[in-house]
Amino acid sequence: MEYRINAYLLHLEKFFNNRSLIISTEKSTAKLYTPETRQHSLQLNIKIDSIKLPIEKNCKILGVTLDTTCHSIVMLSQ
Repeated sequence: MEYRINAYLLHLEKFFNNRSLIISTEKSTAKLYTPETRQHSLQLNIKIDSIKLPIEKNCKILGVTLDTTCHSIVMLSQ
């Protein structure tokens, strides 16, 4: 899984560089969303520009805390 994510991030980085944009590694984090509770403690080795991204336990975007176990996604789809 890490290999595919890092490979995609390299592709994304090239895309941004071709448009004179950069990904801010200081503002970037990695987060794993899965209903499998035993996977919540996985330490991913996700990198942008050879810099390892910190793993975030709780993710809040625009004041909304995202459910790491994906239960909210199931409830919304019903």
